[in-house]
Amino acid sequence: MLTSAAQADDGFTSLFNGKDLSGWDGNPELWSVEDGCITGKTTGPEHLSYNQFLIWRGGTLKNFELRATARVTGNNSGFQYRSKELPEVGKWSVGGYQCDMHPTPANNAMLYHERGRGIVGHNGQTVVV
Repeated sequence: MLTSAAQADDGFTSLFNGKDLSGWDGNPELWSVEDGCITGKTTGPEHLSYNQFLIWRGGTLKNFELRATARVTGNNSGFQYRSKELPEVGKWSVGGYQCDMHPTPANNAMLYHERGRGIVGHNGQTVVV
């Protein structure tokens, strides 16, 4: 769930307008806006044959600080960053770094490399890459 532009801190530019998915691209069966929040839903692991992400297309981002609030029910989710599209895997597939949100405390907020090395560092670990 990403909060609306009205809630962005001074000096920060929100990538979400709080109303619709303008600037974003993703499977409309999975992604929507509900109560002013970006919402992604699946019915379980059998729902998708590969991970599909909501991709920012509203411009090129360089150095940034990500600020977001998330609520996860079920197994896990995450925020991809510094990722690249992988059309050979399927539409809306990306590979790169992810801040993983996971119900297991040791895995929550871990650095995960989607379609790469896997777990790079667990919550609380110091890792040099």
